[in-house]
Amino acid sequence: TGGSGSLPVTGDFDGDGYCDYGTYTPASGYWRIMRSSAGEWTNHFGFAGTLPVTGDFDGDALLDFGCYYPPSGGWYIYKSQDGLWTNNFGFEGTVPITGDFDGDGIDDFGCYYAPNGGWYLYKSRDGFWKNNFGFEGTVPITGDYDGDGIDDFGCYYPPTGGWYIYKSREGFWQNNFGYKGTLPLK
Repeated sequence: TGGSGSLPVTGDFDGDGYCDYGTYTPASGYWRIMRSSAGEWTNHFGFAGTLPVTGDFDGDALLDFGCYYPPSGGWYIYKSQDGLWTNNFGFEGTVPITGDFDGDGIDDFGCYYAPNGGWYLYKSRDGFWKNNFGFEGTVPITGDYDGDGIDDFGCYYPPTGGWYIYKSREGFWQNNFGYKGTLPLK
């Protein structure tokens, strides 16, 4: 699925409770998704230099999609209930992160800056949050790793396969699973 320069994307794009898969092509903003119950879906939403973002940003249990433009920190999200939403939150050199970090059922948005391990989040219920967790060369990871309904944050270090996660309920966890050249999947 996808062409040269395409990035993988996953999530429940058709609302049937199963994870779908596909690609996003940053050069053109082209989405191509193979949905588990509704078949292939394509769309053009994005532009050159953007990175894909997904999450339930309006709390309706349907996956929303959009893109992040690192040079300006621009967020462009198409919400299933509310339509187009834009915001500027981030800066050059950051990568987008999403997840429900305050447990309210709405995905939050933010960015990660690897040179200092900086996490910059805007939580839908709790507002701005900042932390440093990570180091140069790491890739941010998010997910509910302790099952408490709140997404946790961490980083993956590709050269060693090192996973470093700070769980909201259980605290720091570390493991090695992977090898040089691999990247994490959510």
